[in-house]
Amino acid sequence: MREAIRTGSRRYTSDFLGWLHPPICHLQGMSVSAPARSYPNRRAREYLSMAASYGDAAKVVSEHAPESQAIERPLFQLIAHALELSLKAALSHQGRDEEWLMMMGHSLERCYAQALRGGLYSARDRTMDMLIEALDQPHALQLFRYPQSSSWTAPDRNAAIQAMAGHLGLVRSYIYDPAQDDCC
Repeated sequence: MREAIRTGSRRYTSDFLGWLHPPICHLQGMSVSAPARSYPNRRAREYLSMAASYGDAAKVVSEHAPESQAIERPLFQLIAHALELSLKAALSHQGRDEEWLMMMGHSLERCYAQALRGGLYSARDRTMDMLIEALDQPHALQLFRYPQSSSWTAPDRNAAIQAMAGHLGLVRSYIYDPAQDDCC
């Protein structure tokens, strides 16, 4: 069930048993007519900031938690979400809008492939390829968030943290590249 509701000059969409979801631009306090040039780069930096927060949390958990299967899923949820947000930062920087990013869902492989096509990496990174492959399906299927039976085997957590950190640094350089900087 989906219906539009007008409140003053704003239109909200009703989904999921009557919950009201304002359009993304209203959630951000921006008008729909925000300058097209400044929005993608600012949005990319917002995505990257969140990705870095999840990455930092993953590092803290990895450094301070005992080697145990009990923390594997929460740790890899943090890593996978940091990767998803950073890839969406790159895609936003490449000009993809919020609706397009939402349609990509939680698929790390799909986001990674699109970011590569857009020029994120100058050459394939085998370590990132393997990490994305290992985390894609469990992340997309919410395996890290909800109880499910699975035969998933966690990659080496230290290697995963290093690959994630390197990737976040690369995305930061990509987004903040002065040669590409067009705003904010």
